[in-house]
Amino acid sequence: MSLHGIVSYSKVNSLLRKLRSNGYRTFERPLELNIIAQRSNTVRSEVMDDTLHLLYKDLENKWVLNSFQVTTDPSAYYIDNPIVPQGYGFIKKGQWLNCYARGFHKGRPALVQVKPITVIRNYELKGFFKTYTGIEQSGIFGNNIHDMKGNMINASAGCVVFAEDSDYQQFLNQCQVHLNRYGNSFTLTMLDFRDSNRNRNTMIAAGLLGLGGLATILLKK
Repeated sequence: MSLHGIVSYSKVNSLLRKLRSNGYRTFERPLELNIIAQRSNTVRSEVMDDTLHLLYKDLENKWVLNSFQVTTDPSAYYIDNPIVPQGYGFIKKGQWLNCYARGFHKGRPALVQVKPITVIRNYELKGFFKTYTGIEQSGIFGNNIHDMKGNMINASAGCVVFAEDSDYQQFLNQCQVHLNRYGNSFTLTMLDFRDSNRNRNTMIAAGLLGLGGLATILLKK
């Protein structure tokens, strides 16, 4: 089952605010999909702790939201044994317009990458501000959206991978509806909870520094 009900207006509004505040496009024609992957606040290759939101308007112009448990992180096997010499890659935060299409991932139905996106290779998190380190690389790398076969040890080399087959089938069904109306072209928007945390921590630190400066001024008076 999806993680949330069909409509959660507070969640819909929150997602729309995030899209618009970043300058991302929102797709609002009937049954036209907004596919939004959202990373959790941790990098854990052994668990499905991220979320994929499927947001669209129904035929009555009302928002519909389904949210599914996924991972956007490379699995442990591919972290230790990357496919390319440059290292494992995370899809970079951003909106990848018309970069995906219905196709096949290892012979199974999937949304596959058909235009260049940017990944961050050998990605780490360091320090209080959750600073990103790594090497950016753009191209077509096969960072697809697909189901999980096997186990979490080798589930993903940097793709978006669903935890549950039933969720994935629901996702594919809705993608087919979109395809029938608007053609075989899909946009993936990648949000990052860690990025939000970093911005909040930066603001907190700036506030503390400001208070420290004010205290110094008051002590001098």
